[in-house]
Amino acid sequence: MLASAQEVYWLKAVTDNLKDTVVSKLSLQAAEFYTNAGKLMEIPTASLFPKEWINFCRIKALHFRAASYYRLAMHSGHQEKHGEEISLLRFSAGLVEEGLRIETNNVQVLEDIKNLSKVVHEELRRAERENDLIYLEPIPSVPIPSKANLVKPMILSELLDPLKTLRETNDYGEPFFDKLLPYSVIQLASSFKERCIEYKNSHISHPIDELNKTATHFTEDLNLDYKLDSVLRPQTVPTAIYQHAMSLKEMGGLTRLENMLSDLRGLKLNCREELDSNWGLLKRASEDDASLRALYGAKRWTLRPVGDETADIKRSLGQLEEYLGASSKGDGTIHSQVEQLAPFVEVYESDEALESFIPKSEILELNPELKDLIRRMKELVIELESLRADREKFVQNVQAKLDRTDMLAKVIERYRGLKEVSVEEAEYESVLQTAILEFNTDLSFVEKSRKAQDQIMIELRKMDVEFLGKKRDLRVSREREEALEVLSKTYHGYCEVVGNIKQGTEFYNDFLGNLGSISKELSIYLEERRRISVQLQGRLDEMDK
Repeated sequence: MLASAQEVYWLKAVTDNLKDTVVSKLSLQAAEFYTNAGKLMEIPTASLFPKEWINFCRIKALHFRAASYYRLAMHSGHQEKHGEEISLLRFSAGLVEEGLRIETNNVQVLEDIKNLSKVVHEELRRAERENDLIYLEPIPSVPIPSKANLVKPMILSELLDPLKTLRETNDYGEPFFDKLLPYSVIQLASSFKERCIEYKNSHISHPIDELNKTATHFTEDLNLDYKLDSVLRPQTVPTAIYQHAMSLKEMGGLTRLENMLSDLRGLKLNCREELDSNWGLLKRASEDDASLRALYGAKRWTLRPVGDETADIKRSLGQLEEYLGASSKGDGTIHSQVEQLAPFVEVYESDEALESFIPKSEILELNPELKDLIRRMKELVIELESLRADREKFVQNVQAKLDRTDMLAKVIERYRGLKEVSVEEAEYESVLQTAILEFNTDLSFVEKSRKAQDQIMIELRKMDVEFLGKKRDLRVSREREEALEVLSKTYHGYCEVVGNIKQGTEFYNDFLGNLGSISKELSIYLEERRRISVQLQGRLDEMDK
């Protein structure tokens, strides 16, 4: 920028036909500025500047230095110092020749220095001819010209304090980034949001999940639906059985189990084949290494044995081998479960099969006490299901409240309140605590629901014991009870085995992922080993010629 500014003054002096000495001084100072700029661009830490820029500065420096000596030569000629004129012109001619040897794509710069070269050489030939014929003056050494600097670097007041300028004046409009927040503020808000989610999960969602699991296991253990239906509906299929039949149909029934088992067997077979393939690659690599070692001799074949270099890979494959072997026991359990469940799952596939499977018993005349007991038991079962439904709706409402919590806005408000001087987490802890306190009222619901469920379960257990005692006096078909119990266990067993197969599928997919990483490592090693072996073979064969 200084060089360009100095060049403006030089151009003004030339345009106004100022004295040659003035133009010479301005020109030499411009040359110095361009020289310094070029040197700064060549510093290793400034390697981002392209070569074209550096060459531009070099040519401009040589141009202005040559122009300075040319102007001084013209002044010497006017002073009738003809020997000094020739000395200055010769020096100027050398500078322009040096500039013309530098490559550049800037047409204007190249044209300028060519024009200067033409003028300098014409004046040099004239001066030498006149001196040889007329003046006969000796050629002295080149005098050192002086410089005149008309520019200097200055920092505008707007740049010295840009924030003050932007905020206190309207010269540049509204600051674009005035409302921009530090990234640390965004990170802090995100961290606080995550902690709110963790708090909600640990104090609300997870405890409610445990309550629901407890309720499910409780009802499964007591098997109340089947017990009560065996007494109340001795001639028909219990409602719970129909519900389970619909659930099994939605889940895919026996066909889904068979497909899942087939997929599981395919995954395991794939694991086995991939593992055997890696063992085979290792074995072939070891055999090839042994053959080459025997062919060239152990002393000449200087590569380490493959077995030693692949010890870690073999160890990893061995661990996978153990995992795959251990999985057979789990697969056997799954197959055994499916075989035992299959005949009874088929019973669920049609209403006719269910009616045929469940024996009918005589219609019983229930005494008022037993009727009242069954009524109260059914009411408690409904209350238990109502608690579960209320909890599900409650969790949705809590999640909605969490979604509405704008943690970023709260953190920004605190940030503005601190006058934007600190983004330390300790300064903002109160924001998090305030947000968490909003969930305190929800904690009481969880505890209230827990106590209500515990009370219902206690009462149902007592009533179940009483029910079993009163039921002994009735002539209830034992075969019907056993059939209903089998169907109940079949449904829950189906859900369990589906979960087991999913776990098995996940295991084999993870297994293949881990094996894939080891296979890639082995492939890279074998490729590199093959390359080194070929090079060593070539050298040994060359030596044997």
